[in-house]
Amino acid sequence: MRTCRPLFRLSFAAFLCILTAAAPGRAEEDNPEVQFLLGVLHERGDGVPQNYALAAEWYRKAAEQGLAKAQHNLGVLHERGDGVPQDFSLAAEWYLKAAEQGDSSAQYNLAFLHNNGRGVPQSHVLAAEWYGKAAEQADPAAQYNLGVLYYDGAGVEQDFAVAAGWFQRAAAAGFAPAQYNLGIMYARGEGVPKNLQQSLALIKASAAQGHPDALNALGNQ
Repeated sequence: MRTCRPLFRLSFAAFLCILTAAAPGRAEEDNPEVQFLLGVLHERGDGVPQNYALAAEWYRKAAEQGLAKAQHNLGVLHERGDGVPQDFSLAAEWYLKAAEQGDSSAQYNLAFLHNNGRGVPQSHVLAAEWYGKAAEQADPAAQYNLGVLYYDGAGVEQDFAVAAGWFQRAAAAGFAPAQYNLGIMYARGEGVPKNLQQSLALIKASAAQGHPDALNALGNQ
């Protein structure tokens, strides 16, 4: 699961503008961007007391107007049970609304729920579909997870070459689990030509980030 979207650091003047826009009858009416920002501020306790319930309320107002990032963040709160009852089904509903608008974080989270059968029937096929959409938007975690599905043949036809390709894209972005998996594939010659030098370089890169399997592999040399 991803966390809610981070917010850039607001200046005091910007904060005052948001509070002004949030005067009774204004933010509630037609400004989903302001509603979203108010949700972020209340969630993080940035300039206001931290209050997940109010964060959820503001996210909901923006989400109901179709703002994808608010739909995503509301889904995260429902998945975690912060400020609202924990409800994986509702989380999946909000993720789907955002994912259909192309929100890569929502696509990833929705894929995760399908992959694990949380709030939705378990479906590796749908997991692969949504991981694929996020992966095409250069999300390294989605690229890695899609590679795992291709490696295992879960929801897609098993294909080591395709798996290696997705691991390569995630590894190039510095994603440690992908670096390790790709390193193992080079050691075995699965989907890529066997190359022990490349394997060692990838596993070392993964270990440098503290990946436990990579550290263990190097320790057992």
